[in-house]
Amino acid sequence: MLFAPASFATDKAQPTLSQQDTTFLDMASRACAAQDFSGLFEAMARSDAVLRRYSSDKITLAGNGEVREIDHDGYHDFPVALLDYSWVTRASAAAAGESSNAQIQFLSLEMNQSQENSWRVDYALADEEGGSPVPNGKPSGSLLFEPKGNCWELVSVSTD
Repeated sequence: MLFAPASFATDKAQPTLSQQDTTFLDMASRACAAQDFSGLFEAMARSDAVLRRYSSDKITLAGNGEVREIDHDGYHDFPVALLDYSWVTRASAAAAGESSNAQIQFLSLEMNQSQENSWRVDYALADEEGGSPVPNGKPSGSLLFEPKGNCWELVSVSTD
């Protein structure tokens, strides 16, 4: 059975807080209290409400030779989702929620922490669940999280 987060709603203008989002916000809060970045990232990958709460006011987007800054409320392209405990593209997770015949695109993730407690998550299209990155596969890129208070916030998204 596939699990697609309810927060992949098409109407992002007026987000409503579902019980599922409330659960993931609580998960994120506990992860922050425990200084557990991977727990926060998992909650963020499962819930738009967590993504909104733990994003910088301005997010830098870099890709296709262009760099721009947008308000966090205008950012709806978080590339990573969690589907049945597998890292997948957000687009394929949303498609799986609409059709059982959807093709799932798996991702390979690498999380690295800096000495300043920043985190960079590199993601790349994988050849299979838990598999190796596909050479020159798309989507691929990185997500940068900076410490804020007792937690982290998404500050930058780069796509290859």
